[in-house]
Amino acid sequence: MTIQNLTVCNFLSGQRGSGNQIWWNGGYDTGQVHMHNYHGSYLSATTTCFQKSDPAQAAYGVFAANASGPGLIDHSYASNMNDSGFYVGACPDCNATLDHVHAENNPLGVSASNASGHLVIRNSEFDRNGTGIAANSEANGDLPAPQTAPARAAPGRAG
Repeated sequence: MTIQNLTVCNFLSGQRGSGNQIWWNGGYDTGQVHMHNYHGSYLSATTTCFQKSDPAQAAYGVFAANASGPGLIDHSYASNMNDSGFYVGACPDCNATLDHVHAENNPLGVSASNASGHLVIRNSEFDRNGTGIAANSEANGDLPAPQTAPARAAPGRAG
């Protein structure tokens, strides 16, 4: 799937959630990876009506989840989101590259929840965000998690 030369503005969430401006969805909330190749180039995702108390918010600018790649997002811009400008996650081996992307005025420039394996961020700018790049691993959200939890021994037994 390739998306090029697209601007999206003010795509807001509502009572049913959403709020992702541009979204490659390989199985969000399934814990499965069902998507492979994707490419986004010259994308722009913005919002002009952000209010923390408003239930209708623009959550993510450019979002790729549950994909094994190869994925490339390049020459793209995201601003004023309620969560992050760019998101790549829920991929045990993302096999993705963010190149020449710019995120500003978001709580997170890039969110990489449960992003593992090959994820490259290069030639990019993150300014006036709460955090530039946030990478985390959670066994309870944005599944599949990249780590394998160790087996636990039964109480009273050696492991």
